[in-house]
Amino acid sequence: MFKQPRFVCPHPECGAFAQQTWVTPLRSREQHDVLQLADIPHADFQDRIRWHAAKCGSCDEMSLWLDGNMVYPHRSRLGEPPHPALPAEVLELYNEAAEVAPRSRRAGAALARAALDKLLRHVDPGASGSMNLKDRIDRLHGKVSSELGRLLHVVRLTANGVVHVDDQPLELVVLFLDDEEGPALFELMLDTVNQLADERIARPEMLRDVFAKLPAPLREKYALEQ
Repeated sequence: MFKQPRFVCPHPECGAFAQQTWVTPLRSREQHDVLQLADIPHADFQDRIRWHAAKCGSCDEMSLWLDGNMVYPHRSRLGEPPHPALPAEVLELYNEAAEVAPRSRRAGAALARAALDKLLRHVDPGASGSMNLKDRIDRLHGKVSSELGRLLHVVRLTANGVVHVDDQPLELVVLFLDDEEGPALFELMLDTVNQLADERIARPEMLRDVFAKLPAPLREKYALEQ
């Protein structure tokens, strides 16, 4: 989210996906559109280049960033809000993963993987119950976008590697456990779950609703052409 023009406001009373105005926080209380840092512990006022602040266009509250990492407000969860089309059993795992990740990305990764596995079972009920995650993803080939197909395997490999770290972990796993790169990779995992829900649940439902509203002659003509 760092330096992005729009993102979900981290203040819990807002939470809007809103325009963000980036400014350099200053110590002077006479300045406008700056974040007052006096109450932030360990703030290094002399090294201002390391600090940035973003003003939310929805609530006008500020978020404070040090070296590209948000330090205020304290993040109680990671990732975007869950897709509204997520089934209840997947939604529960998604939210648990988002809430535990700020304290343990390893636990968050395991829960994100479990959410993905449950969602795959939901969108592909014909798959064998004993099928592993790789084979479940492979079954979606041609049914999801190629970009999403690759992301699904990235999530699988990252989550497996994080949960079962060996002596020579994948580079993705090293990045995931890194304090600077890791949060963004975790958010990508949850975003992949949302993308799958959008492509395999939300969009087909929207198309069915649109088709049902077409005049009967058009629906019949379409059915004959298939």
